[in-house]
Amino acid sequence: MHFRRRLAPVLAGLLVAAPLYAFSQTGADKPVRIMVGASPGGGTDILARMLADKFAPSLKQSVLVENRPGASNTIAADMTAHATPDGATLLLATNTGQAVAPHLLKLKYDPLKDLQP
Repeated sequence: MHFRRRLAPVLAGLLVAAPLYAFSQTGADKPVRIMVGASPGGGTDILARMLADKFAPSLKQSVLVENRPGASNTIAADMTAHATPDGATLLLATNTGQAVAPHLLKLKYDPLKDLQP
C-alpha cells in the first residue's frame, strides 16, 4: 500500500515529462544568426563576436554575426522581425535606436509585437 502511494507521483511525473522529450528539437540543422545594427569593428560588433565565441561550444553549432548598419539599428531589427520564428535569429542593438525609432520612422514591423526580449 505504501509502495503504491510513493510510486504514483513518480509515474505521474514521468507521464507528464514524456511528451516534452518527444517534442524537443536539436536545432543543429541551421546556424544561429546574431544580427548587429552597427558597423563591423565597433563596440557592438566586438561584443557580438565575443558572445558568438561563447555560444558556439555550448550550443554545439555555428553562430554567425551579420552586420546590418544603418537607420538607427532598424535595418537589423527589421530583418530579425521578419526572420523565421524558430529562435535561430537574435538581435544585438542599442536601446536608444529601438526606443526612438518607432516615434520618428514608419517601421515595417512593430517592435513590441514582432520582437521579444
